[in-house]
Amino acid sequence: MSESTLKHKVVMVAACPFPANHGSPASIREMSEALVDLGHEVHILTYPIKEDIPVNGPKIHRVWFPFLNKKKVTVGPALEKFVYDPLMILKLIWLIWKYKIDVIHAHNYEGALIGWFAKVVTRRPMLYNAVNNMVDELVTYDFIWSKKFALRLARLLDKTIPFTGDFVTSVSDSLKTYLVDIGVKEDKVQVLPAGVNAKMFAPQEILAVREKYGYTAEDKIVIYTGSLDAFQRIDYLLQATSLIKDSVSNLKLILAANIANQKDLDSI
Repeated sequence: MSESTLKHKVVMVAACPFPANHGSPASIREMSEALVDLGHEVHILTYPIKEDIPVNGPKIHRVWFPFLNKKKVTVGPALEKFVYDPLMILKLIWLIWKYKIDVIHAHNYEGALIGWFAKVVTRRPMLYNAVNNMVDELVTYDFIWSKKFALRLARLLDKTIPFTGDFVTSVSDSLKTYLVDIGVKEDKVQVLPAGVNAKMFAPQEILAVREKYGYTAEDKIVIYTGSLDAFQRIDYLLQATSLIKDSVSNLKLILAANIANQKDLDSI
């Protein structure tokens, strides 16, 4: 069988609510469905928290613990992760043995750490999908009481977790540069931007959509979609908009937030 037709059994390590309509969960869902379309067998290991979004093709496996029945989808650190993540290590090892998994595909730092434990036990190769670094992100959360401690922890995570994968995919050139600068071998990192499944978007008449939401054909529209968490640096977008608004006529900025708490809304 040629390399182009070789089919694999892959387990996606998604230490997050899944499916969910934001960031990593959305990327994992579309990536998994695309792999299934290519003929691969895909399993997704994740939390019990989810949104009502169809997932076509992959087999989903969830960890569970009594009394932890939180249903609200959130982004970032949470206490229940300290229960779910160790359970995911055990279940991941079991899934690898039961389904004879070929490759561990770990997403984000938690997924990589969970995947690394299973990699050590099962001797399966692990692909780490890097979407961020912790020095930029961890300090933006209020979960850790001390920003100084959060920064030290972030630096420690950055110097360890990206090295756990046998190979690394990075969502951007700048993140690859950061990974190489901290010591990850350049030939182990491949830039692979998040793809878009265009089939999800039905063709629309642009002017009709603008009129529906109160905009005209002359408006210059900039749209941000996603969560409003501090690590997304919405403040940069607002500052940039402020700098160019006088030179760009009819400039409109739309923040289409799918996850927003009151603190995030108050900060805008």
